[in-house]
Amino acid sequence: MIEVRDRGPGFPPSFPPHALERFARPDLGRARDAGGAGLGLSIVQAIADAHGGRAVAGNRDGGGAVARPEIPCPPQPPQPPR
Repeated sequence: MIEVRDRGPGFPPSFPPHALERFARPDLGRARDAGGAGLGLSIVQAIADAHGGRAVAGNRDGGGAVARPEIPCPPQPPQPPR
């Protein structure tokens, strides 16, 4: 599993449902040069979608944000005994 966590304040309470949308940014008052374009998590979502999965973003218990792609693993064929 791949998961990215931070130790910041996390997302504002109303933001997690929008975190995976293109150009979504939790703090519109922040200048562009001080933050991202709001594309990172939407790219994670697009990659997960392309592989039959999904992306999840939200707040961690105790503070901070968390994001992860959830991509299913295809069934593996049985291996012959060694």
